[in-house]
Amino acid sequence: MLVASVVAMAAAAAAAIAAKVSTKSGGINLYAGSGATAARAEDGSAAAGQDRAMAMIANAGSQVLLGPTVSASRGSDSVDVEVRGHAVSVVPGLSLPVRATAAGPVERFEPDPGP
Repeated sequence: MLVASVVAMAAAAAAAIAAKVSTKSGGINLYAGSGATAARAEDGSAAAGQDRAMAMIANAGSQVLLGPTVSASRGSDSVDVEVRGHAVSVVPGLSLPVRATAAGPVERFEPDPGP
């Protein structure tokens, strides 16, 4: 009976943590998406995407994401940004990993070929 109660409490805590991470300051998906937006700009870069995501994480403070890491890549046609970390625990000893990715095409100016 005690084990079942602990498991139920852990499941409820995990759901609460996931909700907190996804809604606090726009959530981890917002960090990845903002990084991808910066990286995919015509004059953007993978470093710009990584910097933007990390700046947003820093702005949100340590109450949302612990040990954050951001990786970004930009090819000739697309960008990918991934944010990883651990959700702040509400249950001692329970540390849940979280991850979000965002991708998109690289923006580029293409002149109108005319008539």
